[in-house]
Amino acid sequence: MAQIRKRQLLSKVASIQGFDTLVRKSLLLYAVFSDSDTPMWVKTAIVAALVYLIDPLDAVPDLTPAIGFVDDMAVILACLKSIEDQIKPRHQKRARKLANTSEDTHSCHGKSGLLL
Repeated sequence: MAQIRKRQLLSKVASIQGFDTLVRKSLLLYAVFSDSDTPMWVKTAIVAALVYLIDPLDAVPDLTPAIGFVDDMAVILACLKSIEDQIKPRHQKRARKLANTSEDTHSCHGKSGLLL
């Protein structure tokens, strides 16, 4: 299975200024993925969604102004919907911690907070 690297994901989501929802949802997926109790089918769906987000050459290239992340958001939201019964409070807590780490490391979000 593909490896999702925390630093690569945080770097990608931190570069998406003005897309706090996409950032929060992506970090939630990562938190679910990194839980050893998460079923393999859920991890597989998450890997597919996060790889799609990280890859700049997707259906609508991320370099396309304004609409470049619309397809990414659709994929992330579809993944979340398909695994919603697998998301636990501990995943929400972990994602908030990741968001705070991301904000501290990449202060490009100003005072938006990235809170989940």
